[in-house]
Amino acid sequence: MSEKKKRGVSKCKRKLSNPDQSKVDFNEKGIAIGKNAGNFMSWIGVECKRKIPYDKRARKVNPKKYEDIWEYAKQIWDIPNDLGEKKTLGKGKKIMRQFRYELRKKYIYKEESSNKEKGETPFEDYDYLDGEPWKAFVASVDTEEWREMWFVGLEPHIESRWNQLVSSYLNLDAIEHPSSIRNTVSKARLNPVTKLYELRENLISNGDLTGLLELLVSIYIIIV
Repeated sequence: MSEKKKRGVSKCKRKLSNPDQSKVDFNEKGIAIGKNAGNFMSWIGVECKRKIPYDKRARKVNPKKYEDIWEYAKQIWDIPNDLGEKKTLGKGKKIMRQFRYELRKKYIYKEESSNKEKGETPFEDYDYLDGEPWKAFVASVDTEEWREMWFVGLEPHIESRWNQLVSSYLNLDAIEHPSSIRNTVSKARLNPVTKLYELRENLISNGDLTGLLELLVSIYIIIV
């Protein structure tokens, strides 16, 4: 096996001592622009992951934590005013929502391309994360609130995965209600060999819908 190191998770630890590299401009909408915009937003992303509790949803995080990140950014970067504060912190919140989704997918549910082993934690990849809330975070993902967030992350993929499942399981098209379709897609798992999403035997057997899927044909409810 090659000893060549793979590119790891960005840590943005470089001190910005060059004025030409620290200047950040914003357009009239408050969006970062110019040659340093990409580096600046990458830095914001890492700072959010470092300082915002990953075990809490966006609306439950104290807004001051994001405001403190903006104030710190003004110390590190050459930012002339607060024109970009709202857009930048809004992007930071979006980054955290996606980050929480990725933590669940890679380290808890082991979805799709994750090569993580059962029980593996993210602290080797993200050595700046606080490990104390991890157990509580893992326990929380089975709550109704977190499962609803899982559906939000799944939403962009529902149509394509559903079409693939229907082509694989002939009787699956008996499920018609959008909520039932969403639930069915959430139960599918990617086969790493065939690269196709599959349903477990407790959901479909010999082409016949069983268990939850049989119920979803006639009952239009979200079961989480």
